[in-house]
Amino acid sequence: MKKIISIIIPCYNVEKYIITCLDSVYSNGLEEELFEVILVDDESPDQVVKIASQYLKSKINYKIIRQKNMGLGGARNTGMRNAVGKFIVFLDPDDTLVLQSYNFLETSNSQIIQLASENISPSGQIISRYQPPNITGVTGRDFWLKHLVMPSACNKIYRKSFLKEYNLEFKNHLYSEDIEFNARAFFFARNVTAKNILIQRFLQSPNSITRNKSVASRKKLFEDLVQIIKYLVQFKEEKSESKEDERFFDKIISDIGLGVINFGLRNPVDKSQIYQIKKFLLDNNIPIFSITYDNKFKNLFKFFLRFPYSILMLKTILYK
Repeated sequence: MKKIISIIIPCYNVEKYIITCLDSVYSNGLEEELFEVILVDDESPDQVVKIASQYLKSKINYKIIRQKNMGLGGARNTGMRNAVGKFIVFLDPDDTLVLQSYNFLETSNSQIIQLASENISPSGQIISRYQPPNITGVTGRDFWLKHLVMPSACNKIYRKSFLKEYNLEFKNHLYSEDIEFNARAFFFARNVTAKNILIQRFLQSPNSITRNKSVASRKKLFEDLVQIIKYLVQFKEEKSESKEDERFFDKIISDIGLGVINFGLRNPVDKSQIYQIKKFLLDNNIPIFSITYDNKFKNLFKFFLRFPYSILMLKTILYK
């Protein structure tokens, strides 16, 4: 039987979560012949592979692939290259799969299907929800320009042939790689569908990559977000052919840019680095001040950021 879905699960230091994650996968309502589970061991130092292997020994539809450490993005890329399913779902091992029925995929022509998701606390309480509108058959650029997009790769279903056609892969060893990946994916997508159907719950763990409070992690996250901005500015220069293309990239890059400046102000990032990224954005004609953001706090933040010495003053106020 042809596999409908390949579920790709990168594994690194997640032994305490993997059983709950796999339980959610194998209770999704699909026959095992119709989907596959690909676990990518990203040179994990714990017992996650041993635990997962024991769980999966009675299953018929899984692969465990071991590789040298390449980060979350690199592990997902390995999973994609080994996937045989018509569609791909990315699932992080500290999250859970909720969606039970995939019948809508049988007649879908979509290249990306955007679904709903929930952020939950370690105690299981819902912190926030992302609920997209129900839309069929729009371009990725049009969707991102008109609607709020959660940049996670894990609340979407991707057509594998689409990812292969445009050589869409994640950057290796890059924090927040989903933002950069989805900016390219939505740019190329000619057919995007959105459904207000819950696909996953995301655990907001304090020790995750993006929420880790160590100084080294905070600095790397800032530097990687700056690198993402530079990647996307270059991609914009190479691919933009219309005003719509430019608006698409400007909306994404401006949103990331303002977020990076705010992040730098609140964390142990030198003021000179914050000035540099602000200058880079303005030098490349990214409209960080003229655009209206989906987030009202970003709109307020951009107002204060216009004033002389605003970075110095905000750094003093925000970073404690």
